[in-house]
Amino acid sequence: MKLIELAYPSATVEHQVPWGRRRADLKVSVDSVSKLVEFHGPSHFAPSRYNSSPEHPSIRKAEIENHFGIECVLWPYWIQRCISNVRAIFDNDVNGLGVLWSTNVHFGTFVFPDSAQVIDSINDRFRATRDDGYGYFYGPDTENRNNPEHPIISQIQQGKKRIDLLLPRGHTSVERWVPLCIGPKGSASRSS
Repeated sequence: MKLIELAYPSATVEHQVPWGRRRADLKVSVDSVSKLVEFHGPSHFAPSRYNSSPEHPSIRKAEIENHFGIECVLWPYWIQRCISNVRAIFDNDVNGLGVLWSTNVHFGTFVFPDSAQVIDSINDRFRATRDDGYGYFYGPDTENRNNPEHPIISQIQQGKKRIDLLLPRGHTSVERWVPLCIGPKGSASRSS
């Protein structure tokens, strides 16, 4: 709420908007343009003790859009909670930011056969993709943000973890999904 207020002081926000027996997380209206926002944590993409068989995100998105007749923006755990990303929802000239410096659920653990396409689609909505891909998500010091480097990077470099943890199903380019330090000129061996 605070980020929405900072980005758009005149915005109106409705919480837990009912549709049938379910609810959409937020309805945000800015200058007479409304969007629904659904926050998706790791259990929406990878099995967990709370959700052993996640539903494909496009299903819920389509159901919400069909019911309300307005866009539903999926905001997953890897899209940073920040003013830039709130603005990216309403302003096509704003680039959003991705971040994966603290998660234990990596793209390679997603259950969907088209996981790479799902991630691309969501990231494209926030314009969080960069020319060299998604490596910046893992920190450190990316785009003038002093983020810590995710510990999995050094674990991959030391051979303690497999690079496959960072590679979603259906990917076509390893380089697009990993940080430069373990990319083509980096120090980690690749498997795909």
